[in-house]
Amino acid sequence: MLQEANIVVYHSWTSTTSQIASYDPQTRIVTLAGTVSDSVYDFIGGNRYRLLNVYDFSGATHDRRHQHRTGTLRPYPNKGQHEEQERGVTSDPNEMIPAGSFVFSPTTRRLLYRALPREGRRRGNEDTPIVLMVPAVGTILSIGGDDAMKANLTTTTTNVTVEHIALAHADSFLEEQCMANGCSGQSGFALGRYAAVVIAPHSTAITFRHCNVSHVGGYAMHIHGHTNQIVVDSAHVTDLGAGGIRIGEPQTPTGIAEMPTAVTVHNCVIHDGGYVVEAGVGVFILHAANVRVTHNRIHDLYYTGVSTGWTWGYLPTLNMNLLVAKNEIYNIGRGLLSDMGCIYNLGMSPGTLFDHNVCHDVQTFAYGGWGLYSDEGSSHITWANNIVYRTMCAPCNQHYGALRERHEQRFRLSRSHSWRACGSKQRLQWGPLRTCAIRPRIHFVLFLPSQHRVAPKRLRDALLPFHVHCLS
Repeated sequence: MLQEANIVVYHSWTSTTSQIASYDPQTRIVTLAGTVSDSVYDFIGGNRYRLLNVYDFSGATHDRRHQHRTGTLRPYPNKGQHEEQERGVTSDPNEMIPAGSFVFSPTTRRLLYRALPREGRRRGNEDTPIVLMVPAVGTILSIGGDDAMKANLTTTTTNVTVEHIALAHADSFLEEQCMANGCSGQSGFALGRYAAVVIAPHSTAITFRHCNVSHVGGYAMHIHGHTNQIVVDSAHVTDLGAGGIRIGEPQTPTGIAEMPTAVTVHNCVIHDGGYVVEAGVGVFILHAANVRVTHNRIHDLYYTGVSTGWTWGYLPTLNMNLLVAKNEIYNIGRGLLSDMGCIYNLGMSPGTLFDHNVCHDVQTFAYGGWGLYSDEGSSHITWANNIVYRTMCAPCNQHYGALRERHEQRFRLSRSHSWRACGSKQRLQWGPLRTCAIRPRIHFVLFLPSQHRVAPKRLRDALLPFHVHCLS
């Protein structure tokens, strides 16, 4: 039944998840429930869509997350309506529910699951059991708790260490959090109510070490409010509905006492995210100060690896002294979304340094498959000693900003320009005493056929990375 289905419409750097209010097969117009995001994100034509939980229990159609019915939607003059342009429905009943997928009817409370080939096989005289985990909570572990927040108390939770435990199976509860407005927005910021692990305000000296967080519907961890001296060390975070570790809130704080400070994310492995809200980020820093993201491996996401800042243009911000260093970030985008980078900065952030990071294999749907991305108003930041290769677009992209320093970046094997500046509010100032130059003996642009993700060895050996030097 369409009333029990969800539709996901892809935009440039995000997606909208909505319930279907109605569908007219004669006009082929889909009307979405709730407040649908406008076209601000629609920089590319032919937006794709997918349908979820579509199945008539008398035997109609269903579609799985990323083995799904797809097509394009054209916005219709009436807000909230779209016209279906292409269709990809299979009539083979064996393909209506792919293996490992399920549909659920809230009306009849009936769940239908199609097992994987090896599930449910008999072993001797016994059937192999199939275990289905249905999460009942959005937050598994809360340090600081919600009671103190609701009562506006200043009691501090301090000196807590969580070690060697596994936390798994938390829901996103999209209907409660954001379904009314489509769960849209950059980096999945609307998913702020639930995370598998929440470190709440008035928490100090909290250490989360050698723990696993997996199978969650939103972000794995949320550190927010007035928290400080938070350490996340050697965590394994995987199978994520959105992203990995979220630090801060989208609301602009009035003072540094209202935001996280002195947070360290070190030696963690964060991978395989975006399975519910595709725009989730590996490490998502909104409003925070003195944050260190070091020695992490972040990969297999549909959007950005590390995102810092949440202030557009040159608006005032309290973000400062962020360090993103010695991380390996790869296999992001995965051909689904656009406009991203391994490392992304937004707005001013004095004292911020991006140093000795390795970024590779960035593949977007259309445009914006960058490695190092300084977006609107990025100012008072330094990019140093980073290596970027195998990106769909320029290894480095600069929107408008001021007072940035770049030196000793190494780029190779990209399908577009090595460095790109854009935006109508250009204030390209690369530090008061520094200018940047590229070694003239290295060609500026290298084009490779799209099918060659890795250049042949003889070509790879012949290519030297060019260097960007900032000369005093």
